[in-house]
Amino acid sequence: LMNTRVAFYVDRTYVNDDQEENLRIVADFLKRHKNVNIIIKGYCGASKKTESPDMKLAQKRAEAVKKSLLRYYDVDESRISLWYDEDAVAPYPMEGEWIDAVVFEMKES
Repeated sequence: LMNTRVAFYVDRTYVNDDQEENLRIVADFLKRHKNVNIIIKGYCGASKKTESPDMKLAQKRAEAVKKSLLRYYDVDESRISLWYDEDAVAPYPMEGEWIDAVVFEMKES
């Protein structure tokens, strides 16, 4: 896993301005390492009953991060894969109003 993540507010699917620096870090890494692609792994807190389980949050969050990387950081779409599971537990759990929702995994191209 890349040691960068994008957190979301509870039950939200948009990338908050506070998380833009994390996206920039990922985009800069990809620019420097042309042989590395990423898997955007989406999670939600539904398994811990902190979020609405019927919202497909994990999928929407992974897609929002991908969209931001494509639109604002000019990352090549072919270098991004998505994975999401509403029932999986995020590897870096957070507390309070932030839910750790998206992490990045690197893979050789």
